[in-house]
Amino acid sequence: MADSRRESIVAAIHTALQTITTANGYETNLGQHGFKWKGGPWQSGELPGYDLRDVADEINAANNGGSTVGLNREDHRLQVEIHLATSAAAEIDKQLRKMIADVYKKIGTNRTFGLSYVRTTWPRNDAMGLIQGEEGDAVGGATIKIEVLYHTAPFNPYA
Repeated sequence: MADSRRESIVAAIHTALQTITTANGYETNLGQHGFKWKGGPWQSGELPGYDLRDVADEINAANNGGSTVGLNREDHRLQVEIHLATSAAAEIDKQLRKMIADVYKKIGTNRTFGLSYVRTTWPRNDAMGLIQGEEGDAVGGATIKIEVLYHTAPFNPYA
């Protein structure tokens, strides 16, 4: 069975983020521990890491003034959150900023993730703080919100 375009986009972003390593010219090894919709607290062996979540998809009728009469395309604004986590070591704030910068750098290298139906990807904002890890350990966390613009055929998320 074929994947929906939304699933293909999430998979492509996940694959791209997995290449964030110091061996590939980045400042962190964020890509070594990647998850999609991770459940539970972060474990020490999962750090540094990221959790990718597609949280909302706004769909608008295209080329017809918003009416479904004569609809020939649906334009989507997929809201994606990338949750980052790192151990609470010295200079945790500096480490989180490097991880955020690495994600922005990766997105900037290919804003369509190699998918012809993706128009572009835009960073929306980011935030940092402390989150809880295993056994109550403090873990540094950040969230990056991005928006992916793509299109599908009317009422067909596969085309």
